[in-house]
Amino acid sequence: MFIKISPSRFSLLFESLGGKETDGCKRCFWLRENLDDQGKPIWKRPKSAFPGLPGAVDLKLKEYYDGFRKGGGLPPELKKEKDCNNLILWPDQKKLDEYRHPQRLIKNGGLGFVDSKLDSELHGGVDEVLMTNDSEEKLVVADYKTRSGPPVFNDPRPNVPDTVEYNRNQLNTYAFLLQKLGWPVENYGFLIYYYPKNIKDNGDLEWNTQLGKNGYRC
Repeated sequence: MFIKISPSRFSLLFESLGGKETDGCKRCFWLRENLDDQGKPIWKRPKSAFPGLPGAVDLKLKEYYDGFRKGGGLPPELKKEKDCNNLILWPDQKKLDEYRHPQRLIKNGGLGFVDSKLDSELHGGVDEVLMTNDSEEKLVVADYKTRSGPPVFNDPRPNVPDTVEYNRNQLNTYAFLLQKLGWPVENYGFLIYYYPKNIKDNGDLEWNTQLGKNGYRC
């Protein structure tokens, strides 16, 4: 039986409690990935209510970044960051559009990897890809994250993890898939956090931004 796996499915195998990975529910994963006589999962974990606003913002951010891609520059929120000094937006718009579709299988040009031994395919949909502005042209995975407030970094309180830890598996997976497709990939990625700053008199919503750097760790 051929199994398709995405980073979101990993939540069944690796629960994130306090930013630390713990063993998830392997039985839940098995029941979700194995099909009944009608070709449907034997069991699915119930989904909690999820607001539509983050997804809508995500789509607008893709359009926003693509506008800078056409001009060959970086958005101001990245241009000000030291970690982005030697980076540009990946100029291959066509390929990026293909890799943004999380349900597109590798045979259809999607971001995926087929493991014939396990009879499975790991696939995903990336938000953004940057590239080093040098002869190596290594790719750097980035993902937009909309939040209600600023992310946490280097909190002095005990057992308070950096916010990037909650999405480490996601970025690791995207980088792994790009490597399997033959692309040179840097050993880090970014989470680009957007959270509300102010509403102007004309109704425009202003955003704060903060960059979280994620070194890949398996």
